[in-house]
Amino acid sequence: MPTAAIPTSPVDDDRAAPPPVHAFRIVPADEADRIDPVAPLTAAPASDAGRIPLDVPAVVGRRPRPPRVVRGAAPRLVTVPSPSGEISSTHVGIRQEGGAVVVTDLDSTNGTAVLIPGAERLALHRGESLVVVPGTRVDVGDGVVLEILPAR
Repeated sequence: MPTAAIPTSPVDDDRAAPPPVHAFRIVPADEADRIDPVAPLTAAPASDAGRIPLDVPAVVGRRPRPPRVVRGAAPRLVTVPSPSGEISSTHVGIRQEGGAVVVTDLDSTNGTAVLIPGAERLALHRGESLVVVPGTRVDVGDGVVLEILPAR
């Protein structure tokens, strides 16, 4: 008796395992002073202390507020010190899209500098986004530097 193949539907991407979650940390001031924009990627800190996961988008600033319209999960609000007021209230957004990390200047007054390992310092213009890699450092001013960490 002849046999017939039974067609199957393709795997639904929504059911696929989610990618590992990236994170970022606020770099200690004594370490932030030693930023080398062309240094190779170094190992991530051994402990989870200070690790801020990107399981939801993050909004960083001296008094961050969520966007007026939130699509998806509400963002994690991360407050950083800004004694001289260089950092905007809502300065920079960091989010994971699939396996990529995206940094967005949220129309900050003084701008955002991005230091990707092995590349020169880049200035993000107001509202501009950039896909970054682990080891990237984001300078938001007033001595506050954020470092993108590898996924876990």
